[in-house]
Amino acid sequence: MKYLLLVLCFLSHAASATLITLDADKANYATNETIELNINVNDMLPDAAELEFDIAFDPVSIEFDFLDIAPSSGVFYDFTDVNAGILTVNLWWFSALDVPAGNFNLATALFTALSDVSPVFNVVSMNQYDELGNLLQPVAVDEPWALVLFATGLIFMSYRRIKA
Repeated sequence: MKYLLLVLCFLSHAASATLITLDADKANYATNETIELNINVNDMLPDAAELEFDIAFDPVSIEFDFLDIAPSSGVFYDFTDVNAGILTVNLWWFSALDVPAGNFNLATALFTALSDVSPVFNVVSMNQYDELGNLLQPVAVDEPWALVLFATGLIFMSYRRIKA
């Protein structure tokens, strides 16, 4: 039992908070219906002045139409649809000070359903860069339940030691 708790204590790990979230306006679409995909940003790194990410989708059932970037001061953007089911988005701000703070709506991507579909969108890669173009690494966020498990294990082991 003692070793099981010790193993469980060391199984705690860190998880990164999700930077990009994708929300479609509804779950199911008929053929030729427009799909509105809201792209939201959740707490960019404070030094970030550039963001690039790829969104994967099924090119057989949906087709990319247009990307509408939400108004923001000092932002330039570019996007490409590789026709292989990957939408690549690049954004540059004049400086890190121009990047909106906190959570914000970045853009709305418009797609057309090529058949009756329940589309699936995934962010498959994502990078943040500073004003000089240096890659920024996200800070790891400890998973709360892993910390609780770790603390419980320590408390139990100290209790067993006192009792013995």
